Amino acid sequence: MKTIERYVFTSFLTSFLLAFLVLTFVLTIGLMFQIIGFILDGLSASLIGRFVLVSFPETLQWTVPLAILVASVLVFSRLSADSEVSAMRACGINLYSVMKWPAAFGLACSLLGGWVNNEVVPRGHEIRRSLMSKVSVGNCIEALKPGVWYDDFPGVKLLVERKEGRRVEKLRVVDDTSGFSRQITAESAIVTEEGRDVHIDLHGMWLQPIDRDNPNALHFSRFQHVIEDALRESSYAKKFSDLRFFELVSDIGRRGREIDAAARAARELRRAGRTGGVREIRGKVPFDAWYAALEPETWIDCFGRARIRFARKSDMWLEDVEIEELADGKVVRQLRAPRAHVTPRRKDIIFDLAGAAEGTDASDQRFEISGVLSSSLREMRRSLSKAKVELSSRLVLAAASLCFVLVGVPLGIR
Repeated sequence: MKTIERYVFTSFLTSFLLAFLVLTFVLTIGLMFQIIGFILDGLSASLIGRFVLVSFPETLQWTVPLAILVASVLVFSRLSADSEVSAMRACGINLYSVMKWPAAFGLACSLLGGWVNNEVVPRGHEIRRSLMSKVSVGNCIEALKPGVWYDDFPGVKLLVERKEGRRVEKLRVVDDTSGFSRQITAESAIVTEEGRDVHIDLHGMWLQPIDRDNPNALHFSRFQHVIEDALRESSYAKKFSDLRFFELVSDIGRRGREIDAAARAARELRRAGRTGGVREIRGKVPFDAWYAALEPETWIDCFGRARIRFARKSDMWLEDVEIEELADGKVVRQLRAPRAHVTPRRKDIIFDLAGAAEGTDASDQRFEISGVLSSSLREMRRSLSKAKVELSSRLVLAAASLCFVLVGVPLGIR
């Protein structure tokens, strides 16, 4: 590296680091307020540290390109204002040779950003969402402060004098979940979780009142108290932003194949309906294609689970409907009704029978063919577009570092 190249690149790196620190501080202000809220709620330091660790990489996809743009404009604007660019040209120094190290740095940041955006950020995104969607008993116990009432459980207040791990001593509980206030005291208790319920194993417990009509107190040497639905759901469904690069590419390919298969099935059903050839419908299809293919006055085998025949159809209503439920190719139940309203529900087809004969069981007034529909083509294409936009945005943000160098240098030179 020549002296002039080292001089320019050193100035560029210094400006980049300063801009990066300032922009990181600005973009993490919201994160700091979240952290302060967690501290005030009494969450453990390990949980807060993990939350910060997985949240910080997400800011890199914004701060690094912006810092590179600021550094490029500032450095080359100063060189131009001090006539150093003119001096370089007068000495026969090519401007491209001065730009190559900032451009190489931008390229390296783009490659690093591609890895961060497609591998690190999605993983951190998933972990952070899971942490925010889950409240575990361990965190709740750590949040308990001796001598302070804890009222985050619905309808229940807790007060402890001492705690060690999941064991608490001198416990006092005010339980309003039964429709009236009940006092529970215990010498000690061990708190565990089971599903969404919190189990409190109480030792040396007093209960008062016993129930709404009995104000007396009751003593137990040991008693288990359950707080139902005290915990929020811990499961979390992945979104596009939580998928890594190869997972997202695979998901895009799978959705494309599903759209092609659904569109092909819809075309075949419509073609068969126009020629009067639909007698059997199998395989997952969109509801609109399935409904359009239904023919009046014809027995239609629907997915091998039922046969349907009707006289007329209007909007979502079928008239003079006969339904035969099939099992192993044999008829196991027959349903008849003057009218039936047909609606999709996720992957299922629901027949609500109207005007069924008197005495018909409630189970015979509704018929369901489950798990036979694909999503509508419009919804499938919308989901595919969202996945492609997510992938494109990651690549664009990664490439922004190099592009901002190439844009910032000409902007800075006067």
